[in-house]
Amino acid sequence: MEVYPAGRNTWQKVLFLVLISGLIFAAIHKWSTMVRVVLQLGLFIYVVWRKRGELFKSLVKMPLLPVTVYVLFVGLTVPFSVDAFESIQSWVRLLEMYMIAVSIYHLMETSSAVCTGLFYIMVAFGIAYIVDIQCYLRRLGDEWVWGQIWDNPINFDHHNTYSAICIALLPISATFILVGRQLWMRIVVAVVFLMGLFLIHILQSRTTQVSLVFIMFVTGFLLSTVRRKIIYIALAAFVVFAAAINIKYINPRWLDASVRTGLGRTENWKNALTLIKERPLIGYGYGRKIYRDVYFERFGELVFNGHRFRIPHAHSGYLDRLFASGAVGLLLFLWIAVTAFAGLFREIIHRSEDWIVARAILLSLAGTFFYFLADIHDGVQWALMWVFLALAMRLSRMCARNPSVCSEG
Repeated sequence: MEVYPAGRNTWQKVLFLVLISGLIFAAIHKWSTMVRVVLQLGLFIYVVWRKRGELFKSLVKMPLLPVTVYVLFVGLTVPFSVDAFESIQSWVRLLEMYMIAVSIYHLMETSSAVCTGLFYIMVAFGIAYIVDIQCYLRRLGDEWVWGQIWDNPINFDHHNTYSAICIALLPISATFILVGRQLWMRIVVAVVFLMGLFLIHILQSRTTQVSLVFIMFVTGFLLSTVRRKIIYIALAAFVVFAAAINIKYINPRWLDASVRTGLGRTENWKNALTLIKERPLIGYGYGRKIYRDVYFERFGELVFNGHRFRIPHAHSGYLDRLFASGAVGLLLFLWIAVTAFAGLFREIIHRSEDWIVARAILLSLAGTFFYFLADIHDGVQWALMWVFLALAMRLSRMCARNPSVCSEG
């Protein structure tokens, strides 16, 4: 994995410096939405200008075709939404993700560009990690003990969302540590990796920790030889077993009675399926407010542990897609994921020159989509998923353009 911190030529230097500055600014300032949007628009306009001869063709061909179709479908369902204004706002945010994906796809044209982009992303989030960890330790001071939760992080709004970001970055950072060519870069990434593990501990998201276990075992199946698979999976099983018998030190929330109902998730899922059956094809429309209002009107507030509260969302990315856009929307969304995963698997199986990077991105996406079983996307985590999907499609495109490389090994 080769990284050029400022790019090889002038435009790359300017682009990456602006990109990393924007990512860092967006990561550590909640009020920076306008700055982030301006940067994304500027980046997209640059891509439109630089790739004007091939941009449109790429949007209606594989691998970007599923993304284009999904975004258009969501836009076409706005008139059928129970709250058109809310759905328009959500569609605009989806268009923002679309611009990010298209920009990343067209800018990361080489292996070194992909690795450099990934490195900058980790640096940006690493700075956000530092901000939260030092605030956490300073706030608790001498009172901190193992098992003390950080349930009100400075960045990324919610401890589940924050943990999901940490999970998505772990396979990338681990890969850089193992195969990165520059020692200084490996050291930087190792620090980010350790901070990510520490945050996963103190944020105490149970969904994310299960996702981490899932990633660990998937990693074993992607190793190159049967012997390595067996040894790794045995070691992973031992680590999971050791964590399970010491769970009160790792995450005491697993000992709560709420584990059986997932903090009200089971009732929420049952009621969400009832609503979905009433509008199964194109759903109720996009927008977090729509689910909250429709659910409350039909089922009222959820009572849990003596507290009453309105359900904010379906607590499952797949049920969320079914509710918002029906079976058609979910299938189109899964088409995007299948396209990305298929391209990455092809890289890994054929041992192309980028197969190690492809494996890292596949593991990140696998953890993210597993996480969606019991939680939903949110904010920066959602944007990071689109970045990784775009990189997955770019890697598969590079392989398709050079099939002789894909047949090596």
